[in-house]
Amino acid sequence: MEQESQLGRSLSGLRGVRSVLVLGSSAGLLKALQSAGLEAEGSAWHEVALVSALRTYDIVLCLGAPNLTPKQCAVITIALAPRSGRILFSSGPDAVCAVWLRAFLEAGYGPDLALDVQWAGTGAVLLRAGSTDLDQAAILAELLHLRSRLMDGNSPDPSIDIDLAARYAEVERAIQDTRALTERLSHTVHAMAQSRIWRTLAAVGGWVLSVQRIGGRLLGRTAPLPRDPEPAPLPRDSEPAPLPRDPEPAPPPETDAHKECDVRVHCDEPDSKVLQALLQTGIRGTLRVEGWAVSDYNISRVELKLGDLPSVQARIGLYRPDLKSRFPTLANAGRGGFIGHVDTAPLPNGRHTLTIRAFDIQGGTAHLELPLTVDHIHGYANDYDRWIEDFEKKALEQIEHKQQTLLRRPLISIIVPVYRTRATILEKTVRSVLNQSYPEWELCMADDCSRSPEVDAILERYSASDTRVKVVRLPENRGISAASNAALAMATGEFIGLLDHDDELAQDALLHVADALNRQPDTDLVYSDEDHIDENGHRSDPFFKPDWSPDLILGENYVCHFLLLRTSLCRELGGFRSQTDLSQDHDIVLRASLRTRRILHIPKILYHWRTNVSMDERASDAHRQRALETSRRAVEDHLTAMGTPAIVVPGAVSQRWRVRYPIPAEQSVRILVSCGGNLNLLKLCLADLAEKTDFRPFQVSVIDNSRGAEVADFVTSWSAGGRRAGYVDYRNRPFNYSAMNNLAARNAQEPLLLFLNDDVSMIHADWLTAMVELASRPEVGAVGAKLLFPDNTIQHAGVVVGIFGTAGHVFKKTFAEDRVYFDFPDLIRNVSAVTGACMMVPTEKFWACGGFDEEGLPVSYNDVDLCLKLGQTGYRILYTPHARLYHHEAVSKSAVDRNPLPAEIMLFKARWKHVIECDPFYNPNLTLDAEDYSYRKRPV
Repeated sequence: MEQESQLGRSLSGLRGVRSVLVLGSSAGLLKALQSAGLEAEGSAWHEVALVSALRTYDIVLCLGAPNLTPKQCAVITIALAPRSGRILFSSGPDAVCAVWLRAFLEAGYGPDLALDVQWAGTGAVLLRAGSTDLDQAAILAELLHLRSRLMDGNSPDPSIDIDLAARYAEVERAIQDTRALTERLSHTVHAMAQSRIWRTLAAVGGWVLSVQRIGGRLLGRTAPLPRDPEPAPLPRDSEPAPLPRDPEPAPPPETDAHKECDVRVHCDEPDSKVLQALLQTGIRGTLRVEGWAVSDYNISRVELKLGDLPSVQARIGLYRPDLKSRFPTLANAGRGGFIGHVDTAPLPNGRHTLTIRAFDIQGGTAHLELPLTVDHIHGYANDYDRWIEDFEKKALEQIEHKQQTLLRRPLISIIVPVYRTRATILEKTVRSVLNQSYPEWELCMADDCSRSPEVDAILERYSASDTRVKVVRLPENRGISAASNAALAMATGEFIGLLDHDDELAQDALLHVADALNRQPDTDLVYSDEDHIDENGHRSDPFFKPDWSPDLILGENYVCHFLLLRTSLCRELGGFRSQTDLSQDHDIVLRASLRTRRILHIPKILYHWRTNVSMDERASDAHRQRALETSRRAVEDHLTAMGTPAIVVPGAVSQRWRVRYPIPAEQSVRILVSCGGNLNLLKLCLADLAEKTDFRPFQVSVIDNSRGAEVADFVTSWSAGGRRAGYVDYRNRPFNYSAMNNLAARNAQEPLLLFLNDDVSMIHADWLTAMVELASRPEVGAVGAKLLFPDNTIQHAGVVVGIFGTAGHVFKKTFAEDRVYFDFPDLIRNVSAVTGACMMVPTEKFWACGGFDEEGLPVSYNDVDLCLKLGQTGYRILYTPHARLYHHEAVSKSAVDRNPLPAEIMLFKARWKHVIECDPFYNPNLTLDAEDYSYRKRPV
């Protein structure tokens, strides 16, 4: 009777529950529910009784479901559907449970794992009406079975319970990830599974199925597939126009044999909307293709074939944790992703077919046929061409208005060192200045003894035709810095702008500079975004830069072009230094940054860097080596001038630098490892800490947020190499990341705190040293690591505030060994935030900012919030690629713990609205709808 009363009290506490229908109820249960203030009615497990009921209920209790045939279960669940949108279900034997769960899923109910309903029984689960996936039935049944065994706690061997707990965490995560497939495109989904497949499927209702509508019989297999549920229809205003299609074959019967020999292939990018657009507008250039392929026998290769062109092989084996939940019986589904590129250039204009064919090791195949249109004239070669079309179409009225509203019209001196430039290219460089929409400029060109009649003729002609063009000729070749200084000596403008002799300025470059200087007249140094241009005028490879980043500039000269300096400051610095020739612009930026904090970034493409001039016109191998040496010297001299006793060493990738800072002699770290109860993960994490950490002055504290004694027993008995772990008891309390870490941090005496997830393992032993040397700097507030998925793709390389409306990890799913976006993932760089999965914070600074927000942000955004508070105080937040770890993302969290609470989202957005609108370390021309540094798109 007490159990029934408890059930009634728990039900009455659920939001919106006033009426209850109980199947197979007893009089005692109905009385208990009524005593709890609920309107309770009973019904038999029969469709007639359910259909005859005319009313609806807030919830239906299906406790102790009987053993019926699949057909009987299906009839009853369909009859239940009109009665309530919520089902509280529990069953006895596993086989019975699986049959009932499949019936509920077929009737349109899906599991809500965010609500713990263990008070209704250890095998209970709350089901809600909504989109479902039938693949969930078996794994959901396993989840309930594991939950029952874990709650029972009578295993004779403790190791069995550990294995059960590990499997339970894996299964629960798989269920939650699959549920995310059809729920919503919000940051909740992105926090659980960030891959594009979720966004694509949520938007188009299941691309695996809808692809058949685009090109006829697009999905080929060695054997037929089981039927999938039909996806929900798209809203009428968003549904793509229908395309010609072949008749769809009748679905085959569902058999185990069919599943065993099945091969599936799927395309995520281009998704259906993009393909629809490409079919109409056309494409040119290189097309990126991304998706997945799975089979019982492992995928051996994936081929991409466009029209009649030869096939190209895609890269396979990408980490896809979402596929593990979609295909739980396939051992290697979690690495079923692929990516490849096909070039449209050899094809004529017109309609072509992209065929994606997957092969498994037994010879099984599957293929997709995706129609698209190649148009080398009107199509977009790539996303950058589309970006130019969307955002650089200038309205003449706007340009004229900007010209008329300039209160200050500073004279800008463009200085150009010239040396044996090809005549046609020098002509384009000079004309890019002559054609500026802003007329207040002078062009100061210094010929470094080219001894070229063509160069002489061009310089003579332009200086004679326009008084704003000034020319000086050096009697001997003295190098680029000396030539730049000769041009600087002629400058009379308030600012100088640096232009190479074979590059071009955008037509409105100086107008945008003048406009920015009107808005911020005390600026001393200005730089802009840039791209590349070939001899045919085709632009590519844009560099959309962050705002001033004092640590990034030490690793590479990201400022580069278009660079302007206040002329008086440049002369105070002594101009350009010949000892840094070929890196003279990097050097002068570093020296100028010591004299001013007034540095302005204009997030517009104002400079086009020539890419395809011949090798003798660009740098030779010797010049490149010289540039590398002088770049290093520029950084070393800058550190010396700052009084920083650091050294400069080669970076994580070639032609990049890493600055190594000294570590104070008495420095030490307290590592706080939060554990949700997964003992296997904790054992691996602690073993790696002991064996793969060369910085030894550290202590470990484990924060136990489990519900049993296993973690406590293990931690108190753990030792390695004479090292023991501290224990912080946070058991049997709701997950509150902020509170549990604040509690542990209060007991720490070490000057540095490292917050570390238990689902992290180490790769190289110098990881902690790399973080300590940065966090020991007085100007640094927090340091984050480079975290990788098990397949060596990036999980974390810095956090951008504003992505998905809140915050997101950038470069996620990029291969760690690939050099992408100007090597940002491989450089120490300034960021707005880093993840708390591996974050180091000086203890004093942690408490000065109030620690983590326990009340407002207990689950999510607490790490980002802390970083933003530190940044607001004036401290730098740094990401380092030199601390590399594996992160099995959110494995140790339960489903509800992975979800940001609505109140957290609202608070975070309100508190950090100004950063969300414009993260200073992320360019506004980049997307906020993905984490891949792709270009912004115009809203449809």
